[in-house]
Amino acid sequence: FRYFFYSIYDFFNIFINLKSNHNFIILYPRVLSIIFQKILIFEKKKRKFFFQNVRDYRDILTVHEIFSDENYNLKVCNNFENIQKEYNNILELNKIPLIIDCGSNIGSSSVYFNKIFPDSNIASVEADTNSFEFSKKNIKFKNSFIINKAINCEKKNVNFLSDNEDNRASKVINEGGKLIESTTINEIIFDLNHKNNKPFLIKIDIEGFESNLFLKNYDWIDDFKVIIIEIHDWMLPDESNSFNFLNAIVENINKKFKRDLLILGENLILVRIDE
Repeated sequence: FRYFFYSIYDFFNIFINLKSNHNFIILYPRVLSIIFQKILIFEKKKRKFFFQNVRDYRDILTVHEIFSDENYNLKVCNNFENIQKEYNNILELNKIPLIIDCGSNIGSSSVYFNKIFPDSNIASVEADTNSFEFSKKNIKFKNSFIINKAINCEKKNVNFLSDNEDNRASKVINEGGKLIESTTINEIIFDLNHKNNKPFLIKIDIEGFESNLFLKNYDWIDDFKVIIIEIHDWMLPDESNSFNFLNAIVENINKKFKRDLLILGENLILVRIDE
């Protein structure tokens, strides 16, 4: 019944996504996606078809959130013109816009950003090894850098818990799990500096570990025109998990750049206002 319902829902979504502010149309109903473990997507601008590989129903949900619901569709924001202008300015300086995708999962979010900003270099950071290895089936564009580490405010080993039932829920924890390496935003920027990159956009969806990411060493905030983040206070009640993020942003805008704060689906979008 669930698959039947969503198949009808997907059919009507095709007509919704015909609107000009949508970039993609998913053509496979979820029943076929389960059978073939692939999702067929039409890119409207280039009039091309492409596939996203999936493992299970949760991956299907992820792909639909990204390419049907378009949770990262900045074109619906009134200030997209300024975002596009910054992207073009970087290219005119003979630099390459750098996008960092923190919590890239099966790679679909990185593919989405590559389709929207095709001249960017994209660093996809995923801590879960299974999702990281599977993401290679989706991330096939040449300007990609895939990093199998947790993202953190400092470079050290952290405890990581894999969720076998829902790979999207795998996360860094305080104790238990297994030890894995972590890296920092500044380290990624430094490592890729030889590629002539200039930071442009960062997306953060790291299942609550944003409290650690914004604990310290967040000077990189200034560098990015766009910050997209999903905060997880809903998942971690009574922990004030977003406090460090909010504190870092307020401290940053008081010192230097103001930002517009937008809500898009499950995400907060922060757009730097350049004078």
